[in-house]
Amino acid sequence: MADRLITPSQLALFSRSPIIGAWWEEVHATDPARAPRPQTEALDELLFASGLEHEKVLIAQLKRDNKRVAELRGKQDSSDYEEALEAMRSGVDYIWQASMRNHEMLTQPLLAIGLRWCRHTGPR
Repeated sequence: MADRLITPSQLALFSRSPIIGAWWEEVHATDPARAPRPQTEALDELLFASGLEHEKVLIAQLKRDNKRVAELRGKQDSSDYEEALEAMRSGVDYIWQASMRNHEMLTQPLLAIGLRWCRHTGPR
């Protein structure tokens, strides 16, 4: 079996629904035609839009409180991983839409508390 990265969302889904939810997600990832995602409903769209608006309000409040916020794209690609590392190294207070990974996992917290890192010695 080939090595593959498992996201925290996949682990959470497996813990809640190891048979149906996790299986459906896995089949969709490998053969979307076999397990298509259901159509979004108005409630789903409202919750998504409300969540995004809440994030924007929170970011604006942090800036009003003179917190330094790095606003990243959050697309989980190689440039995003490097941008997140650079934001951590820069010493910002918060990172919005950070894309992070290691050899086992990918993650994308909505708002990460900035970590102060030295380039060669790790955390300060």
